[in-house]
Parts: sequence; structure tokens; C-alpha cells
Amino acid sequence: MKKTTVYIPEELDLLLEQAAQREGASKAELIRLSVSHYLEQTGAGRVLPRSLGAIDEDLGVTSSDAKQWLREHLPEALEK
Repeated sequence: MKKTTVYIPEELDLLLEQAAQREGASKAELIRLSVSHYLEQTGAGRVLPRSLGAIDEDLGVTSSDAKQWLREHLPEALEK
């Protein structure tokens, strides 16, 4: 695990401390969970596959559009 420093307002730190005590967790654990949740919700943490492989149909996707196409269509493909 990598150590990092985060500056937060005192009021937020107090709320974080209270939540940590209530949940029986460390502040660091709650911060990790919050960042993870944020990345999942925004899609920012999604890793695109290195390769698509071969397909039989023409999707009309050029190599310059491939990353955007994946961002739009990969979540629905993974649900199948």
C-alpha cells in the first residue's frame, strides 16, 4: 500500500473521526473506501482492456475512436 498525505478542513476531520469511531474503522480505511466508491461511481477507476481481439462485424469504430467507444460500451458488454 502507498502512503499519501491529504489535507482536509478541521470540520471534515472531526466528522471523519466520529464516523470512524461509530464504524469501528480507522480514518484511513474510511478515506480509502470513499475514494474507491467515488472512482467506481464516476467510472474514473475503470481500467480498459489492452486488446479487443477480433470481431466478425463492422462496428464503424476507427482506431482513434476506440477508447471512447470502449468507455461507452464496455460496461454493458461486461453485464452480459
